[in-house]
Amino acid sequence: MNDHDEDLALVRRALSGDERAAKMIYSLRPLLVNHLISRGAPPGSISDDAVADFLGDCFGARQRSSRTSTNRLLELYRGSGPLIGWLKTSCWNRFLDSARGHTTSPLSDQFDEERGDNASPATAPAEPEVIHRIAAALEYAFSEIDPTTLIFL
Repeated sequence: MNDHDEDLALVRRALSGDERAAKMIYSLRPLLVNHLISRGAPPGSISDDAVADFLGDCFGARQRSSRTSTNRLLELYRGSGPLIGWLKTSCWNRFLDSARGHTTSPLSDQFDEERGDNASPATAPAEPEVIHRIAAALEYAFSEIDPTTLIFL
């Protein structure tokens, strides 16, 4: 037995359909939103939507990559640490992946054929949503810094 057996039991109950356990996990949503904002994510709908998408993925709301063994992210929690810590880290990593434009879909088999042998790898154009998220995060970060500190940067 370890200190996090209760967290693991809560996750297992939630994944097996226990509505009360699922609500307990969903009740952590404000903490996750605040965590994203404290790490530099823009406040408002971007952070709220990121957490909502993450929690949905925890319970399998969206289909994930064919390379994964599960469609429910919570099945990856093993109880080796506190559930809230796992949720915060996983949510932040998911936010960073989406901000960077990473997708979880596998590469197509035609990728090498389309490139050709002599083609050099090209940088994918940034999507408008990613550009907006980055700009909002930078704007928020600079608004939190004292103007006199900015002079010395």
